[in-house]
Amino acid sequence: MARRITPPHLYLPPIFVIVQALKEYGCEDLTSRLHSETLSAAQAIFNGGYGNIYTGILDRRYKVAIKALRVSTGPGDEADVLPKRAARELYTWSRCSNRNVLPLLGLAVIDNQIRMVSWWMDNGDLPGYLSRNPDVDRLDMCTQISQGLQYIHGLPMIHGDLKGPNVLVSDTGVPMITDFGNAVLEYGTVQFTKTAQLPGFTVRWTAPELLMSEDFAQSKEADVYALGMTILEVMSGKVPFANQKHEIRLIAAIVTKNLTPDRPEAEIPTGDERSDRLWTLLGRCWSSEPAERPSASEVAETMAQIMAGKAEDPITANAEV
Repeated sequence: MARRITPPHLYLPPIFVIVQALKEYGCEDLTSRLHSETLSAAQAIFNGGYGNIYTGILDRRYKVAIKALRVSTGPGDEADVLPKRAARELYTWSRCSNRNVLPLLGLAVIDNQIRMVSWWMDNGDLPGYLSRNPDVDRLDMCTQISQGLQYIHGLPMIHGDLKGPNVLVSDTGVPMITDFGNAVLEYGTVQFTKTAQLPGFTVRWTAPELLMSEDFAQSKEADVYALGMTILEVMSGKVPFANQKHEIRLIAAIVTKNLTPDRPEAEIPTGDERSDRLWTLLGRCWSSEPAERPSASEVAETMAQIMAGKAEDPITANAEV
């Protein structure tokens, strides 16, 4: 009987195989260009929902952010799943090239783990930036975020986790959408990442149909719901449903009573033409029927129209942060 021969590539470590595939899809391997001190297991400076953020130095000159997915303590083969999750996020993120989307620089392999490398943003995330810069033009920030989501949907891609903390601000004050851990390309993905998505959501920005879903099927309509909540967050300086302290009760109210946020009169006053138009738009974004929500393109276009007609005293001037 002839001896069965295993193809040589099957002996390669899974991470090496994944990195090679990502490089073929255009993700640059930056491992050798990171400063040696970056490669040590330094303490994370930010802990997100599923990942930790570290700082590093690229080409001994540029400060970068290095994202490492966090190993869970639950059941499952993390040695197999974690690299695939990282690869999935890297692949979807690498498809993006837009002024209002944080650019991915490439990947790095550190401590036998695939990590994501992007520019470091000294201004931090959007909520923090607004708290330090209360007089910023919030309507303009919302318009740009809408344009960023419009671009993402045009790829076509679903973001899956849009909210203020997932928007970073550049040195020149440009908001840029980031965190593509829940993102879904509507076609054209890498085969080894097909089952690697990890469902997750943040209640206050999550559409009611997802709160009731068993498979957490993301959609553009759910993204638009989250966009409406993000716009409210920017305009008011508060998280959505800020007066609701118990998230379990909040979920029940959203699902059973179609609860939507109260209008922040101080920041979006009734009777002001632009404010009324904005509030009507947000109400459409929060429709309990996904099909009745506007597209991201429509939101972006409407926001631009509202911007074009803004008065000398912007409706964002007194936002509480």
